[in-house]
Amino acid sequence: MKNDDVEAGTAKNYENAVNQLAAWMKSKVRFARDITTSLAEAYLDDLYKTVGANTYNQRLVLFKRIWKALAEEFQLCNDVWERFKKKKPVKSTRRTLSNNELAKILNTAGTPDLKLLLEIGIYTGLRISDCSLLKWSEVDFENKVLKVRPIKTRKHMDGPIEIPIHPTLLKALEDTPHTGEYVSEANACGYKSGRVGEQVIELFKKCGIETSKKVDGKTKLLCGFHSLRHTFVSMAVNAGLSPLLVQRIVGHSSIDMTTAYFHDNMNTMREGIEKLPAIA
Repeated sequence: MKNDDVEAGTAKNYENAVNQLAAWMKSKVRFARDITTSLAEAYLDDLYKTVGANTYNQRLVLFKRIWKALAEEFQLCNDVWERFKKKKPVKSTRRTLSNNELAKILNTAGTPDLKLLLEIGIYTGLRISDCSLLKWSEVDFENKVLKVRPIKTRKHMDGPIEIPIHPTLLKALEDTPHTGEYVSEANACGYKSGRVGEQVIELFKKCGIETSKKVDGKTKLLCGFHSLRHTFVSMAVNAGLSPLLVQRIVGHSSIDMTTAYFHDNMNTMREGIEKLPAIA
């Protein structure tokens, strides 16, 4: 069964995508049926200057589906978007955060809900959707573990992943009033409205953290909530967790995704190698 809140968040993203397209086309055509391939190409060119490949591809697939589904009813040209191909995603430019930066954003978070959201992200490596929509039923206080089926991968999972709760997060959860289904009703609402990610970006900027930069005329996201996931993996690696254990916790589809973080910890690995006994 699909999660109603996930559907609400997805629907909001679709609505925003269509509204942005409509706003761009407003001065050029009156009706969607008047959108030509050349206009579609111009819009996609502008879109790709401001978003990454993944968002670009999601929008392109959405437009293709809309035009295909509504072609006959609204006299839409079915192949307006068909000639355009997906963009190849580039290697993520998002960086990890230092302990000082993490402390600063936690201390600067304006509300207890936002601070709790960040703490969940820092100590679990879960994506923003899973952190925002975390339910009390997924928190096992007795065994001190979270039992979560990540939204992105739940279709392929036999059961939930179990994430040990860090003492700092455990205290934060224990101190949080149990007033509803979600650990934070405010964060759940913020995710469904598409606002919570913006709040995180605003907070990072307030803390002096560069969140984006222009590269070849395009805005590249450098740091956002997903950076907490990268940071968690790096911290877990530095703490000595094996790649398989880290993969199990964060739900990477491939062990290669997990071991990529180990390349960033060469100094740690070198120190470990140097501690091996010298065999005469």
